[in-house]
Amino acid sequence: MKNNIDAEANYLLRLISENRNIDIKYLKEKCRKKEIVIAKRLFCAIIKKVYRDKITLKYIGSFIGSLSHCTINHAIKLHYQHIDMRAVDKTLDDYFVSYNSLFARFAKVTQYIRTSSFEKLKTLKHERIMMDLQIEKMEYKIITDKYSMRKARKKAKKKGMDVTLFI
Repeated sequence: MKNNIDAEANYLLRLISENRNIDIKYLKEKCRKKEIVIAKRLFCAIIKKVYRDKITLKYIGSFIGSLSHCTINHAIKLHYQHIDMRAVDKTLDDYFVSYNSLFARFAKVTQYIRTSSFEKLKTLKHERIMMDLQIEKMEYKIITDKYSMRKARKKAKKKGMDVTLFI
């Protein structure tokens, strides 16, 4: 599960860097520039909304400059305060357009990844069951062949035939 989260978190970082025109390396460093802080806030809000209780705030912080869980919690609280203030302050429209488009794209991709992973897993399980059945059939055939060989040897010995042909 963690590998999927890592991959999806890195994908989200790439989406945000493209959307906000910021290099990913700046998102992973400590920085106080407004545009980078806003991009990190978007990352925190989206990743926490998607994964809720599956990841910790500390884990989220490890992706964006080794930030503490307190900083991540503050970023998420600020995000929701901006949501509440949007009706009053129209300067936040750009932020919300970015948030909505990023969240929609990220949710669509993660859903696709999860669905395709589930389908692959389902296919692999089916193939494993089919292989187990083939193995059982082969084991049965080997046991049956051994039994047939023993019977044939006994008959050959009774008739005085050479048994070495059956080995």
